[in-house]
Amino acid sequence: MTDLDFTSSDRLFHYTNSAGLYGILTSGTVWATHFRFLNDRKEFVAANNMLNAILRGTLSREIDALYQSGHVAKPPQAVIDQKIDDALAYLLKIIVDPAHEVADPFVFSMLSCNPSEGSRFTDGTLQHWHSYASTGGYAIQLNPEKLLAILDRAPGHSKDFAVLRKVSYMGDPRTAALEHALNSVVELASKVFHCAVFGRDKLDLGKYYEPILNILGCIKSEFFRDEREARIVLFRGVAGSLYPLRFREAAGLHIPYIEILGGGLLTKECAIERIIVGPHARNIERIFALKLFLRTNGLTAIDVHEADIPLQ
Repeated sequence: MTDLDFTSSDRLFHYTNSAGLYGILTSGTVWATHFRFLNDRKEFVAANNMLNAILRGTLSREIDALYQSGHVAKPPQAVIDQKIDDALAYLLKIIVDPAHEVADPFVFSMLSCNPSEGSRFTDGTLQHWHSYASTGGYAIQLNPEKLLAILDRAPGHSKDFAVLRKVSYMGDPRTAALEHALNSVVELASKVFHCAVFGRDKLDLGKYYEPILNILGCIKSEFFRDEREARIVLFRGVAGSLYPLRFREAAGLHIPYIEILGGGLLTKECAIERIIVGPHARNIERIFALKLFLRTNGLTAIDVHEADIPLQ
């Protein structure tokens, strides 16, 4: 898997409670939640809007080029606009809608950070620790390069695939991975247009589902920009998958999730580098218990650090 989003110094941080931390350290797996149950109620809407705009722009350029070439007499602008609308509807029907039907996205969220950001990197963020003020939280520091290697080795069905990406927020510069996926979709739109106009051979649309799903899974509203999210998105094949669908109860909801990474977090090339122990009145005991657990389970390579944030 090509790493387009992360530098060698970037690290990822997953904030969790005690049950979540010890569950991960015991199983070597993490839970990825169905995208419809994430904190952005418009998840994937922003991505669909971006796709529509990109496809419309591509079709507009192709139609303008067709008329300028002299192959077809140029009609009134209203007719051109209607042709663009019709072509966009056709593209959405044949390449975007089917992509939604190929796989369900499940998401494991993290914060992306690097050492140049000082205390945010070493001690975590006050925004996140506030969520665990009463029970005490932990931040698991992960190496993205090693995570990518685990994802490459993870078992899967031909209908499953996973990506590790930084989230792009609407209005911000696009990440390299997002730009690459958008270029693939522009290429596809152009080819579909030429096939329709000039009667060329049909395309293998299936190979374009992955970049389309990449786009759909890694764009969020600008209102969530402060989260600085990176995520593993596993697209679980609707027609068949090696990932059993599970459910958990929370806030009155029956939430679908899957377990991913297949124990890979606890292999010799452990992707977990450090655990930050968040603010809590009894951190002496929490740190002792965590270090004892790591030593007992042969995980001594994982460092333990107490956050230096005076939150009560």
